[in-house]
Order: sequence, then C-alpha cells, then structure tokens
Amino acid sequence: MNILFLSNNLLKIKSANYQQEVFKYLSRFCNLIHVEQELLDSGSTLGEIIESLDLNPDIIFIGHSWLSDNALDQHIDPYPSLMLHHCDLPKVVFLNKEYVNLARKLNWIKSLDPLIVFTHSTRLSDLSKLADLNYIHVPFGYDEENIITRTPANDRIYRYNLFFSGVLSNQNDLDSLQNSRYRAM
Repeated sequence: MNILFLSNNLLKIKSANYQQEVFKYLSRFCNLIHVEQELLDSGSTLGEIIESLDLNPDIIFIGHSWLSDNALDQHIDPYPSLMLHHCDLPKVVFLNKEYVNLARKLNWIKSLDPLIVFTHSTRLSDLSKLADLNYIHVPFGYDEENIITRTPANDRIYRYNLFFSGVLSNQNDLDSLQNSRYRAM
C-alpha cells in the first residue's frame, strides 16, 4: 500500500518520539511517501503535488503534528492551499493533543470525511458526542530500539530504565493530565 504521509518535519520534533515511531513502523509495512517541506510551502494543491511527483498514493495519512496545537494560532491547518478536503483519496487522521483546539480540530477533520481518526485519547465516547467519526484508540507505546539496557562504557546492566515519549508540560498552560504528570515527576 502506498501511503502519502502528511506531517510537519519529523526531524525537527525534539520533545516526543512517538511521532517518528509511527512513521518508522508504518514504513516497515507500507510504502510511505513523505512530501518535502518545500512542496508544502509552494502554495500548490495536494492534487498538483501528487501529479507533479508522479505519485500513486492509495491513501493519505495526516500525522500527529499536522494540526496546530497552539491555542493562539489563527489557522488550524498549516497548509490550507493543499485543499485536502477537495482531494478524493481516502484519508485517515491522527488526532493529537485533544486537550487544545479540540472543536476546531474536529470540525476540520470532519470536513475531510476520513475513514478513521486515530487518537491517544481514551475518551472515545466523549469525542463521538462532539463529532460522529470512526475513532480508534492507539495507546502510547515505546520503541525497544530506544531503550538502553547496558551502559556503553562498562557494559553494566541498568537496573531501571525510565523513558517518556512526549511532552510533560502542557505548552498552552491548560490544566490537563499532562500537567499532573509533570507535577508528580
């Protein structure tokens, strides 16, 4: 399957690993096509980009970092010129950070008529009340390749290994589960 994966630049993400891990593991089972930043910035529609690159995607996957998580951003969609809602390809969306801009995110997602909306949220019934979409909960996980079990210097085995893939504090200063985790740690 050819998946056109839309995301902000994954290499610039420094605060969470899970977005890169989703891309990494999807690419082991599918042919992932990532659109370069210059093309996203070009002002072209997604249809024009697909045609110019002679791509043949089966589906569009809109990744974790696509929609704005900044409550002050005027536009929820970073690239409205792509006109994603006019593209006839099937779409799936990863709803991330549902504690900020939720109504705006859900309205935008609903306009795409996606097949599936993946989310880390466990509150699927609450989401369904806000927007009747096909939600699938994806629990947080970890990539075993990121877990170090021995120190490189002396080959000593670690007794404990703490790894957190995400941002501990809510950057929009809202009371949230993330802020409670931050305070607890």
